Amino acid sequence: MPMFCLIPTSDGCDDPDWSTSMHRGPCYVVAPDARRARLYAAGALADPGAERTTGGLRPASPWMRPDLVEAIGPVAACGEEGTVLLPANPREHDGSRVSEKLC
Repeated sequence: MPMFCLIPTSDGCDDPDWSTSMHRGPCYVVAPDARRARLYAAGALADPGAERTTGGLRPASPWMRPDLVEAIGPVAACGEEGTVLLPANPREHDGSRVSEKLC
């Protein structure tokens, strides 16, 4: 199964949609295509405590937005579909800055 690298763009790191994600750095996702990789990341990294809008909805997931997250790949072939891999120390990617590209 192919693996995609999802990398937040440096010019979109202040977008309010990031409030819905528990992770703001790069990740790898095992998926058949980039669209599904984004869907898996959006689901796996969603912050259940994210604030809702006045209409009761959550903002869109940044992982679904190409202007906020670049999808590169496939970069490898391995793993089970739907697997989302984060850096070993996610605290290094706390949103204070977008980390450098890993792929």
